[in-house]
Amino acid sequence: MLLSGQHARTAATLQGRQALSLCRPSACRFLASSWTKCRERKFRRRFMLRAAPRAYFAFWVGEAKVIVLVREFRRDDAAEVNRIAVAAWDQYRTTFTDWPRTGPRFAATANLAHKLNLLIAQDDTTILGFVGYIAPGRPRERAFRRDWATIRMLSVDPIARGHGVGRLLTENCIARAKRDGASVIALHTSSVMEVALALYIRLGFTYLRDIVDRHGVHYAIYMLSLSS
Repeated sequence: MLLSGQHARTAATLQGRQALSLCRPSACRFLASSWTKCRERKFRRRFMLRAAPRAYFAFWVGEAKVIVLVREFRRDDAAEVNRIAVAAWDQYRTTFTDWPRTGPRFAATANLAHKLNLLIAQDDTTILGFVGYIAPGRPRERAFRRDWATIRMLSVDPIARGHGVGRLLTENCIARAKRDGASVIALHTSSVMEVALALYIRLGFTYLRDIVDRHGVHYAIYMLSLSS
């Protein structure tokens, strides 16, 4: 399959660097020291958020260090957000009974930026995932109390999974909820979303109640108390 633009660069970052580490260890040691340290300092200065202790993190691919940060959505992110949404949710094509109607909506996910706060996870060049955050008091689905913070549409590019990007985005939402004075942060999810549900449980979310099925599958609300 041919990859273009940022998607190709992400594949090179997450896959090609491992091959580079086998062939040119000295080059990777250089990347892991001077090149990445420079960017790490730069990202700290530009993107660290108050009351958000994990606005960035780093992981290793072979001997190469990949730095990931969380920042606000920009209009020029729209195409990548839509692409990642389609790629991330395509795994439910055969699970969602209303996929012919629901699937095309993912190609317009960036439009959610008008209704909620879209947070972007990226390395130095490429968007790796995103999540929607709704602060207390802002409009939201009726299933959630207005004084809660809520999380929507956590999505990670399939080629970037397994490195903690989803956790970083979720933890950033939790930090924002604490900053905004919310006593609870909540989300809805389904048992068919096994990886996401396991992440939420590890972070302390607990089952609250079932809600009406969506896309032909069972959905429930999970919440995390922030009052302690």
